[in-house]
Amino acid sequence: FSGGLFLSDGTLLYLAEDISSQNVLDQLIGSALRDEVDTAETFAVLKGNCVVETMRKAVIAKIPVFAVCGAVTAAAKKTADEAGLRLI
Repeated sequence: FSGGLFLSDGTLLYLAEDISSQNVLDQLIGSALRDEVDTAETFAVLKGNCVVETMRKAVIAKIPVFAVCGAVTAAAKKTADEAGLRLI
């Protein structure tokens, strides 16, 4: 699994690869927290499946747009919808 965190203008901030999509998002969010990046001004791209736990992390991190190249569970979609997170 792999993913990236980008500024709203498309500038790449971080890339990550790991054995699970949740670990990838953990690394991206952790890097942003370490560098004091306002994640509300970012978007995330994930290559791999997205489950509800992954989506909850994106919601908690206040990432407003999340693009997934893979399957998204119904629970993950519902979580995104309820939080107002734009899921692509």
